[in-house]
Amino acid sequence: MAPSGTAATPEKKLGSEFEPSPWGDFFIEYEPKPQQRSEDWMMTRADKLKEDVHMMFNTSNSTEGMFLLDTLQHLGIDHLFEEQIHNTLSEILENKLTSSASLHEEALRFRLLREHGHWVSPDVFNKFKGEDGTFKRDITSQPSVLLCLYNAAHLLIHGEPALEEAIFFARHHLELVVETYL
Repeated sequence: MAPSGTAATPEKKLGSEFEPSPWGDFFIEYEPKPQQRSEDWMMTRADKLKEDVHMMFNTSNSTEGMFLLDTLQHLGIDHLFEEQIHNTLSEILENKLTSSASLHEEALRFRLLREHGHWVSPDVFNKFKGEDGTFKRDITSQPSVLLCLYNAAHLLIHGEPALEEAIFFARHHLELVVETYL
């Protein structure tokens, strides 16, 4: 008997109110198909692709090498090409970019060298400033360039107000781009 003097009703089991899954036992019994490509084929393919990247390093100039290095870092496979990366960084250090180098190239060079422990003067960005000392407005039309400048400027050392200004400038204009397109 129940405490209040009424007959006890059987308790419902938890989960008994759910309807059967439309998937049935698919995920419980699922066995993936055997790989369509063998492991040997994949290893051979990976080796071929590594050779292709080595060839790209060998045939690229310093600017192309910077972009290749940046891409490899973003893909997370730069550790496979340490020797070529070291050679590319040495070449970048030895060869200053031409005066016609774009902001994207200068910012990428600055970031890559600072990331790998080389000191680069923030004065490299002065040629992209107007007479009033602020960045020129014509560089605000390319979000990828602004993002590259923003990332490069974050490698500042205490006491580099030019890079603090670059962060503020790039962030402000990137936020305007977001507002425009959203």
